Amino acid sequence: KTAYAISLGLVGSEMCIRDSRCAMCRPTCSSVRSKRGGSRSIALSKILIEKQMRKIAVLGAGFVTKPAVDYFIDQCGYAVTVTSLKQSEAQRLVDGRPSGRAMALSLDQLDRLDGLVGEVDLVMSMVPPSLHLPVAKTCLKHRKTMVTTSYISPEMAALDQECRARGVLILNEIGEDPGLDNMASKRLIDQVRRAGG
Repeated sequence: KTAYAISLGLVGSEMCIRDSRCAMCRPTCSSVRSKRGGSRSIALSKILIEKQMRKIAVLGAGFVTKPAVDYFIDQCGYAVTVTSLKQSEAQRLVDGRPSGRAMALSLDQLDRLDGLVGEVDLVMSMVPPSLHLPVAKTCLKHRKTMVTTSYISPEMAALDQECRARGVLILNEIGEDPGLDNMASKRLIDQVRRAGG
């Protein structure tokens, strides 16, 4: 079960992991579809299915985080810990649901981060890109899967060999953020062209 720090470039596509407990996934769906994924997509799907992920830490409580938290808790039945600098922001996303937990966390609290990562199956890092590195290093230490919507920074890319050696899956550019960036840029370019620019 080897996994790598790779980007699948899921622009305008979807990631679907078969899970019999998840109402959103159908039995016929067994692969990850992506623009560039190829055979890596099927391998990724198998890795995620085999790991039977049930406990998720969502770092960051921004606007784009809520739909993922809702999906993980309401559709998949996962135990989700949401963290934010302010516990009230994390509580807003958990919204009193019993399988959700809100936690105040600053990523310079490495001992608390270490404890959290050690107890979950998957870390979804939705913090600013400059803060992903300590999260990734903690995931490597505990051999935990990490996903983020951020682009691959040189610092994250430098972890590739260690990820390969330890069999840890770290995925960047997952979700809608890169797609939304591209769509917003396209809209702006079209507006400039219509205006004669």
